[in-house]
Amino acid sequence: MKDLIIVASLAHLLLHVVAQTSNVTTCIPLYQWSLNSRLQTPCLVGAFLESVCEGPVEVNTLPEGNHYIGPSSSDATLCRCSTVTYSLISACAGCQNRTFRPWTEWAAACTQVEVGQFLQTIPAQVVVPSWAYLDVTKTDNIFNPILANQSLSQPPSSTSASTLAASSGTPLSSTPLTLPSTSTATHKNPNAGAIAGGVVGGLVFLVLVVLATLLFLRHRRRSSEEAGFTTRSSISTSPTQMQEGGRRSAQTITPFPYKEPFAKERSEGATLPGSPVMSAVHTTYDSPSVAPPALEVLHRYTGSAEV
Repeated sequence: MKDLIIVASLAHLLLHVVAQTSNVTTCIPLYQWSLNSRLQTPCLVGAFLESVCEGPVEVNTLPEGNHYIGPSSSDATLCRCSTVTYSLISACAGCQNRTFRPWTEWAAACTQVEVGQFLQTIPAQVVVPSWAYLDVTKTDNIFNPILANQSLSQPPSSTSASTLAASSGTPLSSTPLTLPSTSTATHKNPNAGAIAGGVVGGLVFLVLVVLATLLFLRHRRRSSEEAGFTTRSSISTSPTQMQEGGRRSAQTITPFPYKEPFAKERSEGATLPGSPVMSAVHTTYDSPSVAPPALEVLHRYTGSAEV
């Protein structure tokens, strides 16, 4: 009787193990990274995780133009309402060159969800890859295969970790991976501040240089104008040397001395000292002798300049 019980138990266990299957045995080249350390496809690993809560599950190939759907209200277990299971099934669709739906659509019927963690006991037959624990709520609520591929440096989850969480009754919170965009933004902030400070400092320096140049040119121009004014003042004719109309003052004119025999000399055709020699033929257009104006000036001025 005891032997029958043991055989029945082994048969049930064997049936339970065999039932978690998938006929997807490989992935397209773009999704080769999704195979775990045992070269198991995400389809097979996802089938094992779903079966923990609801019994035997098969995740088989998708016909072209189809996609996997999330749980209904009748089978919305925590195993299926986990982002870990969602990521595995999404990668399973990618392995077949098929599309997958957003997490919000997958978990629409779930009343409770597990984000970035799978708190149930993970079957020993499979290894859950580290990329399945990524928090899809940080990537627009959809599985991101690029980030999943980049996270392969993270260690895979172990069965003992989930077993420890289940036995202690304390939820095991997975630490979300730091996304590349977040770290990039953190490193860029100090550089941006330094660049902004450098630009502001450069502008201030440029303004100071321009102001200094303008002040220098203005001072130089003013000095040139003052020097020019001094030069012009020094070489300008004083009022005692020039009068209105450009006429010379009486001081620059030396009148000829008056001579008594002037009438006789003039009548005899003699020329006055300094007077131009007149031609022998006189006309009404000939220039008059310089002597009469000299005499007129002599009578007009009394030896001092008219002010």
